[in-house]
Amino acid sequence: MLIRFRILSALYILKKTMPFLVILVLSFGLVLKHLFFDLKHIHSVMTYGQRQETLEKIYEAHAEWLGQYTIACKEGCNACCIRSVNVSRLEGEFIIAFLTKANRWSAAGFSLENTCSSSGPKHTTNQFAALCLTGNMEEIEEAAKWDFTPCYFLEVNGSCSIYPVRPLMCRGFVSDCICQNTGYAQMRPEIISVNTFIMQLIEHLDQGSIWGNMNAILQELSEPGSLVAADYGKKQEQAIKLLKAKQIPGFLVPPEDQAAVGKYCNILKSKGINIKELLAAGSV
Repeated sequence: MLIRFRILSALYILKKTMPFLVILVLSFGLVLKHLFFDLKHIHSVMTYGQRQETLEKIYEAHAEWLGQYTIACKEGCNACCIRSVNVSRLEGEFIIAFLTKANRWSAAGFSLENTCSSSGPKHTTNQFAALCLTGNMEEIEEAAKWDFTPCYFLEVNGSCSIYPVRPLMCRGFVSDCICQNTGYAQMRPEIISVNTFIMQLIEHLDQGSIWGNMNAILQELSEPGSLVAADYGKKQEQAIKLLKAKQIPGFLVPPEDQAAVGKYCNILKSKGINIKELLAAGSV
């Protein structure tokens, strides 16, 4: 079974999978609420360096796992490369480090001032999961309108200028067909489940930090001193519509996709990342 995504009406994982995941929760009545252990007992702390290294390995494992599928997406295929992409602070810093190394960040930081999406997400991935797990479906707000303006980092030739460090939402949106030819992206359900699982992991890894639209995150991080700031006031967050990354309340994975998630976890384990330890880790 394949799931089709209409390019001009629903392009991205978090917004598009919300109704899909709601159906899964209601239909199956089964979520991996305590997949490995009680998530409430956080007992260790990961340093910034450890979290960055873990993020890289999460990306590497995703690419390796995705390699088993035949994907139609090629360089220059950019129908889904729009500004409505959500990231964690950790992912934003990963992008900045890449641009800084290439001596491109100062210009990017200056230009991003006027490219921030006017509307941010209503819920983080883990907030949405928590509402599904507790049955508070009525509290799920309607998703924000999408900004279909081409991504700031999209080159004239259709390639991505930050491809090596692109966020998970970009890595995860793949299609079995060429979107420009069909008008929609066609994605396998297990890919959606694994992508959502990983998005939850990344948010958990960066819990307590800012989370939201990529341009808004980069704009915030481009301000002097923001990279080392310990906290952000409510006034700042509201001004640029950012949210706080949350701890995983449980996973939204249907029974038929648990094997796919397990395979991804095994790949991650082979890279030295223990899921149980990752879920038990807080951040500093």
